[in-house]
Amino acid sequence: MSFNIRQIRYFVAAAEAGKIVAAASAVGISPSAITEAIQDLEESVGTRLVTRHRSGIKVTYDGYVFLQHCRNVLSALSAATVAVGANRKRVEGELTIGVTITVAAPIYIAPYIGIAERAAVLAREAASRRSSDPAVIQTLGEVGNALTTAQMAFREMIEIANNFDFAPKTEDADRMLTRKTIAANAAIATVNKAVETVGGAALFRNVGIERLWRDVQGAPFHPLPEKKQLTFSGRVALGLPPIG
Repeated sequence: MSFNIRQIRYFVAAAEAGKIVAAASAVGISPSAITEAIQDLEESVGTRLVTRHRSGIKVTYDGYVFLQHCRNVLSALSAATVAVGANRKRVEGELTIGVTITVAAPIYIAPYIGIAERAAVLAREAASRRSSDPAVIQTLGEVGNALTTAQMAFREMIEIANNFDFAPKTEDADRMLTRKTIAANAAIATVNKAVETVGGAALFRNVGIERLWRDVQGAPFHPLPEKKQLTFSGRVALGLPPIG
Protein backbone atom coordinates (compact mmCIF):
# COMPACT_ATOMS: atom_id res chain seq x y z
CA MET A 1 0.00 0.00 0.00
CA SER A 2 1.46 3.34 -1.06
CA PHE A 3 0.22 6.70 -2.24
CA ASN A 4 1.55 10.22 -2.51
CA ILE A 5 0.67 13.81 -1.65
CA ARG A 6 -0.43 14.55 -5.22
CA GLN A 7 -3.06 11.80 -5.08
CA ILE A 8 -4.24 13.04 -1.68
CA ARG A 9 -4.59 16.61 -3.03
CA TYR A 10 -6.60 15.41 -6.02
CA PHE A 11 -8.88 13.26 -3.85
CA VAL A 12 -9.57 16.12 -1.43
CA ALA A 13 -10.29 18.49 -4.34
CA ALA A 14 -12.73 16.01 -5.88
CA ALA A 15 -14.44 15.26 -2.57
CA GLU A 16 -14.92 18.95 -1.81
CA ALA A 17 -16.07 19.86 -5.33
CA GLY A 18 -18.35 16.88 -5.71
CA LYS A 19 -17.48 16.75 -9.41
CA ILE A 20 -14.42 15.45 -11.22
CA VAL A 21 -14.44 18.20 -13.84
CA ALA A 22 -14.75 20.96 -11.24
CA ALA A 23 -11.91 19.47 -9.21
CA ALA A 24 -9.72 19.19 -12.29
CA SER A 25 -10.36 22.84 -13.12
CA ALA A 26 -9.56 23.89 -9.55
CA VAL A 27 -6.16 22.20 -9.49
CA GLY A 28 -5.34 22.80 -13.16
CA ILE A 29 -5.11 19.24 -14.49
CA SER A 30 -7.19 16.92 -16.65
CA PRO A 31 -10.28 15.13 -15.29
CA SER A 32 -8.69 11.80 -16.19
CA ALA A 33 -5.77 12.55 -13.86
CA ILE A 34 -8.22 13.13 -10.99
CA THR A 35 -10.04 9.89 -11.78
CA GLU A 36 -6.80 7.93 -12.00
CA ALA A 37 -5.57 9.33 -8.67
CA ILE A 38 -8.79 8.32 -6.91
CA GLN A 39 -8.68 4.84 -8.44
CA ASP A 40 -5.06 4.41 -7.32
CA LEU A 41 -5.99 5.48 -3.78
CA GLU A 42 -8.95 3.08 -3.71
CA GLU A 43 -6.68 0.25 -4.82
CA SER A 44 -4.12 1.18 -2.15
CA VAL A 45 -6.59 1.35 0.76
CA GLY A 46 -8.68 -1.56 -0.49
CA THR A 47 -12.08 0.11 -0.46
CA ARG A 48 -14.33 2.50 -2.36
CA LEU A 49 -13.73 6.14 -1.43
CA VAL A 50 -16.40 7.63 -3.71
CA THR A 51 -19.45 6.52 -5.62
CA ARG A 52 -20.15 7.95 -9.03
CA HIS A 53 -23.50 9.15 -10.31
CA ARG A 54 -24.81 11.37 -13.10
CA SER A 55 -24.38 14.68 -11.32
CA GLY A 56 -20.91 13.93 -9.94
CA ILE A 57 -19.43 11.92 -7.09
CA LYS A 58 -20.38 11.21 -3.49
CA VAL A 59 -17.92 10.32 -0.74
CA THR A 60 -18.54 6.93 0.92
CA TYR A 61 -18.33 6.36 4.70
CA ASP A 62 -14.78 5.02 4.34
CA GLY A 63 -14.04 7.89 2.00
CA TYR A 64 -15.24 10.39 4.60
CA VAL A 65 -13.00 8.86 7.28
CA PHE A 66 -10.06 8.87 4.86
CA LEU A 67 -10.89 12.44 3.79
CA GLN A 68 -10.59 13.77 7.35
CA HIS A 69 -7.13 12.27 7.69
CA CYS A 70 -6.13 13.56 4.24
CA ARG A 71 -7.13 17.08 5.25
CA ASN A 72 -5.05 16.75 8.40
CA VAL A 73 -2.08 15.56 6.34
CA LEU A 74 -2.36 18.52 3.94
CA SER A 75 -2.82 20.93 6.82
CA ALA A 76 0.26 19.57 8.58
CA LEU A 77 2.23 19.74 5.33
CA SER A 78 1.19 23.36 4.81
CA ALA A 79 2.16 24.27 8.36
CA ALA A 80 5.50 22.51 7.95
CA THR A 81 6.16 24.39 4.70
CA VAL A 82 5.39 27.74 6.31
CA ALA A 83 7.53 26.92 9.34
CA VAL A 84 10.50 25.95 7.18
CA GLY A 85 10.10 29.06 5.04
CA ALA A 86 9.98 31.28 8.10
CA ASN A 87 13.19 29.85 9.49
CA ARG A 88 15.93 32.32 8.60
CA LYS A 89 18.74 29.92 9.33
CA ARG A 90 18.91 26.99 6.95
CA VAL A 91 18.72 23.73 8.85
CA GLU A 92 19.42 20.43 7.18
CA GLY A 93 19.21 16.87 8.40
CA GLU A 94 16.78 14.07 9.03
CA LEU A 95 13.39 14.93 10.51
CA THR A 96 11.54 12.36 12.58
CA ILE A 97 7.88 13.07 13.34
CA GLY A 98 6.24 11.23 16.20
CA VAL A 99 2.52 10.88 16.83
CA THR A 100 0.65 9.27 19.70
CA ILE A 101 -0.97 5.88 19.23
CA THR A 102 -4.37 7.55 19.65
CA VAL A 103 -3.70 9.53 16.46
CA ALA A 104 -1.91 6.87 14.46
CA ALA A 105 -3.96 3.72 15.07
CA PRO A 106 -7.17 4.71 13.22
CA ILE A 107 -5.09 5.81 10.23
CA TYR A 108 -3.19 2.57 9.76
CA ILE A 109 -6.10 0.26 10.60
CA ALA A 110 -8.60 1.94 8.23
CA PRO A 111 -7.33 0.23 5.04
CA TYR A 112 -7.73 -3.19 6.64
CA ILE A 113 -11.38 -2.46 7.44
CA GLY A 114 -11.84 -1.59 3.78
CA ILE A 115 -10.16 -4.85 2.78
CA ALA A 116 -12.50 -6.81 5.04
CA GLU A 117 -15.55 -5.01 3.64
CA ARG A 118 -14.52 -5.78 0.07
CA ALA A 119 -13.92 -9.44 0.95
CA ALA A 120 -17.42 -9.61 2.46
CA VAL A 121 -18.90 -8.29 -0.80
CA LEU A 122 -17.09 -10.96 -2.81
CA ALA A 123 -18.22 -13.61 -0.34
CA ARG A 124 -21.86 -12.57 -0.70
CA GLU A 125 -21.58 -12.66 -4.48
CA ALA A 126 -20.12 -16.17 -4.36
CA ALA A 127 -22.67 -17.39 -1.80
CA SER A 128 -25.55 -16.16 -3.96
CA ARG A 129 -24.49 -18.71 -6.57
CA ARG A 130 -24.38 -21.55 -3.99
CA SER A 131 -27.37 -20.63 -1.85
CA SER A 132 -28.58 -24.24 -1.75
CA ASP A 133 -25.56 -25.24 0.37
CA PRO A 134 -26.32 -24.77 4.12
CA ALA A 135 -22.61 -24.74 4.97
CA VAL A 136 -22.01 -21.82 2.60
CA ILE A 137 -24.90 -19.87 4.12
CA GLN A 138 -23.57 -20.45 7.65
CA THR A 139 -20.04 -19.42 6.66
CA LEU A 140 -21.40 -16.25 5.08
CA GLY A 141 -23.06 -15.50 8.42
CA GLU A 142 -19.67 -15.88 10.07
CA VAL A 143 -18.27 -13.39 7.56
CA GLY A 144 -20.93 -10.92 8.65
CA ASN A 145 -20.22 -11.41 12.35
CA ALA A 146 -16.48 -10.94 11.91
CA LEU A 147 -16.95 -7.86 9.73
CA THR A 148 -19.37 -6.30 12.23
CA THR A 149 -16.83 -6.84 15.02
CA ALA A 150 -14.11 -5.15 12.96
CA GLN A 151 -16.36 -2.20 12.05
CA MET A 152 -17.54 -1.70 15.63
CA ALA A 153 -13.97 -1.69 16.95
CA PHE A 154 -12.90 0.75 14.24
CA ARG A 155 -15.80 3.12 14.93
CA GLU A 156 -14.82 3.18 18.60
CA MET A 157 -11.24 3.97 17.59
CA ILE A 158 -12.53 6.98 15.66
CA GLU A 159 -14.57 8.06 18.67
CA ILE A 160 -11.56 7.79 20.99
CA ALA A 161 -9.46 9.90 18.60
CA ASN A 162 -12.22 12.56 18.85
CA ASN A 163 -11.08 14.35 15.69
CA PHE A 164 -7.64 14.70 17.36
CA ASP A 165 -9.09 16.87 20.13
CA PHE A 166 -7.87 15.08 23.25
CA ALA A 167 -5.25 15.16 26.00
CA PRO A 168 -2.92 12.13 25.79
CA LYS A 169 -3.75 9.62 28.53
CA THR A 170 -2.55 6.11 29.21
CA GLU A 171 -6.15 4.94 29.59
CA ASP A 172 -7.06 6.18 26.11
CA ALA A 173 -3.95 4.58 24.61
CA ASP A 174 -4.97 1.30 26.25
CA ARG A 175 -8.51 1.57 24.88
CA MET A 176 -7.18 2.37 21.42
CA LEU A 177 -4.66 -0.48 21.37
CA THR A 178 -7.26 -2.99 22.60
CA ARG A 179 -9.61 -2.02 19.78
CA LYS A 180 -6.78 -2.06 17.28
CA THR A 181 -6.10 -5.71 18.15
CA ILE A 182 -9.79 -6.58 17.98
CA ALA A 183 -10.22 -4.79 14.64
CA ALA A 184 -7.09 -6.38 13.13
CA ASN A 185 -8.05 -9.91 14.22
CA ALA A 186 -11.64 -9.45 13.08
CA ALA A 187 -10.53 -8.10 9.69
CA ILE A 188 -8.35 -11.15 9.17
CA ALA A 189 -11.16 -13.44 10.32
CA THR A 190 -13.52 -11.74 7.87
CA VAL A 191 -11.23 -12.36 4.92
CA ASN A 192 -10.45 -15.93 6.03
CA LYS A 193 -14.16 -16.74 6.22
CA ALA A 194 -14.73 -14.99 2.90
CA VAL A 195 -12.10 -17.26 1.33
CA GLU A 196 -13.87 -20.25 2.86
CA THR A 197 -17.18 -19.02 1.45
CA VAL A 198 -15.80 -18.53 -2.06
CA GLY A 199 -14.05 -21.89 -2.00
CA GLY A 200 -11.22 -22.98 -4.28
CA ALA A 201 -11.96 -20.17 -6.74
CA ALA A 202 -10.60 -17.73 -4.15
CA LEU A 203 -7.09 -18.79 -5.17
CA PHE A 204 -7.54 -17.39 -8.68
CA ARG A 205 -6.27 -13.83 -8.98
CA ASN A 206 -9.07 -12.70 -11.27
CA VAL A 207 -11.57 -13.29 -8.44
CA GLY A 208 -9.85 -10.58 -6.38
CA ILE A 209 -9.99 -12.14 -2.95
CA GLU A 210 -6.52 -13.71 -3.04
CA ARG A 211 -4.89 -10.27 -2.99
CA LEU A 212 -7.18 -9.16 -0.17
CA TRP A 213 -6.11 -12.20 1.85
CA ARG A 214 -2.44 -11.33 1.35
CA ASP A 215 -2.88 -7.64 2.16
CA VAL A 216 -4.91 -8.13 5.34
CA GLN A 217 -2.09 -10.21 6.88
CA GLY A 218 -0.25 -6.96 7.63
CA ALA A 219 -2.84 -5.76 10.13
CA PRO A 220 -1.38 -7.37 13.30
CA PHE A 221 2.11 -5.99 12.73
CA HIS A 222 1.25 -2.34 13.29
CA PRO A 223 1.93 -1.06 16.83
CA LEU A 224 1.32 -2.73 19.07
CA PRO A 225 1.37 -6.39 18.01
CA GLU A 226 -1.17 -8.42 19.97
CA LYS A 227 1.15 -9.96 22.57
CA LYS A 228 2.68 -6.57 23.39
CA GLN A 229 -0.79 -5.02 23.54
CA LEU A 230 -1.93 -7.69 25.98
CA THR A 231 1.05 -6.99 28.22
CA PHE A 232 0.43 -3.24 27.96
CA SER A 233 -3.26 -3.63 28.85
CA GLY A 234 -2.56 -6.09 31.64
CA ARG A 235 -0.10 -3.71 33.29
CA VAL A 236 -2.55 -0.80 32.97
CA ALA A 237 -5.29 -2.93 34.55
CA LEU A 238 -3.01 -3.59 37.54
CA GLY A 239 -2.11 0.07 37.92
CA LEU A 240 1.48 -0.56 36.79
CA PRO A 241 3.46 1.58 34.33
CA PRO A 242 2.41 0.36 30.87
CA ILE A 243 5.97 -0.29 29.85
CA GLY A 244 8.22 -1.96 32.34
